[in-house]
Amino acid sequence: MNQTQSQFYQESGIANPLNISLSVTCSLIAICILSFLYSIITHYLPLVYFNFLIAIGFGISISFVSRFFNSIFKIRNRKKSIIITLVLAFIAVYFQWIWYLYIINSVEFSFIDGITFFINMIFRPDLVIENIIIINKFGVWEMFGTTFKDIVLWLVWLVEAAIIMFLSFNNYLHFQTIPFSEKDNKWFKKEYIDFDFEHIAFKKEFIEKFQINPSEAISELKKGDGLRHSKISVYKSDTEQKSIVTIDNIRVTERGKGKKDITTVLEPIYVDNQHLIKIRNSFKFKKASIFEF
Repeated sequence: MNQTQSQFYQESGIANPLNISLSVTCSLIAICILSFLYSIITHYLPLVYFNFLIAIGFGISISFVSRFFNSIFKIRNRKKSIIITLVLAFIAVYFQWIWYLYIINSVEFSFIDGITFFINMIFRPDLVIENIIIINKFGVWEMFGTTFKDIVLWLVWLVEAAIIMFLSFNNYLHFQTIPFSEKDNKWFKKEYIDFDFEHIAFKKEFIEKFQINPSEAISELKKGDGLRHSKISVYKSDTEQKSIVTIDNIRVTERGKGKKDITTVLEPIYVDNQHLIKIRNSFKFKKASIFEF
């Protein structure tokens, strides 16, 4: 049973303007809440090192929010998804400043006044910048008897913003492309073979063999070990006659800390379901968790 015509999966690039608008709108609501929580923490725990750790978490969370709503609204264009994430990260930095200004002035506000303040500040970046300049002049916290202000504080804020934006962007880049069935108008469902295969050293040779006969190429792989192995993921749809397979080499770089170096061996490629039937007869499959999207 040879697979004479192999075809790698490619995104359709479809990103409906309405869907993009809905994705961005929902993401902004979620990020508005996250920005508020971030501002509360940084205000009441003004520790430089701790704040940088929180900024890392904030940046990564933005990428997950963007990924989630881009998936919900079926954005099948990676380039546009990345641009959306960068825009959201920039707005998130802006929102957290508005929330910070709200928090330090909240004693003077009633609930309604507070909402009005926030909405007004969204459309008045000039006032936001003016307040930031005032805060920078007087400083916001001390460490070892030294008040952080002026150039030093500007640098701290710039590094903080850079961390949030870079990690939002970088973490999104590491998300795998989710195959989409244009026929079913649904994302393919992900599962993986519950077996650690050997680390694939000769990628080109393996890919050539896989393209001729996928089931045979997989069946010939030996068992790997916990530190160096390969994982095979399978994406299936409800009605497509072909599924999609990807293979990654995994190397545990720091034993006990869970850090892994993952490199792609085989990009998403269509495989006839007849081959998968043979593979299922030899190996156990397991559904991917909701976090593996």
